[in-house]
Amino acid sequence: MEDLLQTLDPLELIAQTVGILAMVGYCLSFQIKKNAGCVTMQLLGGGLFCLHFLLLGSIGGFLMNLIGVFRAVVILLGERTHKPFYLGALIALFVGGSTACVVFSWDSPLVFLTCAGQIVGLLGLWSRDSKKLRLAQFFGTSPAWIVYNVINRSLGGLFCEIFNMLSIVVYFVRVRLGRAKVTEKES
Repeated sequence: MEDLLQTLDPLELIAQTVGILAMVGYCLSFQIKKNAGCVTMQLLGGGLFCLHFLLLGSIGGFLMNLIGVFRAVVILLGERTHKPFYLGALIALFVGGSTACVVFSWDSPLVFLTCAGQIVGLLGLWSRDSKKLRLAQFFGTSPAWIVYNVINRSLGGLFCEIFNMLSIVVYFVRVRLGRAKVTEKES
């Protein structure tokens, strides 16, 4: 074990540690019932993932997470961003920003995959429906980022997406069991 630690690049070790901390923030987000709490934890995780991907030298991952951080801040601003005019303009801004990130950071077609995942996540977040948010993450965002993280050696990112998916399943099981208990009591 000591030999392994000596062969690790210190910057790589720091990057992976930051990635693990980011993973914790994201995984906890899906256990928070209120949308604002979920988005706040994702804001924290996204900020740490920005640093993580920057340390790994993955500009595409950094930029996509930076867009995610700005998106979370705007969502937390509240109701005025959900009026039809603002909503359409903001969605267009974030889709355009994500697309621009693909152009500026093109190192492989995988950057496009993260862009598609981010857009699916954006639509889930803007629905203001925690179920839709979780489904968008489970079927769109997480699978796209799993592939990207494997290629870019992001352990924190890979584990994050796997744990996110497991966390979402746990959440839905908990909700389902809670409903079953309420139905039993009513019978």
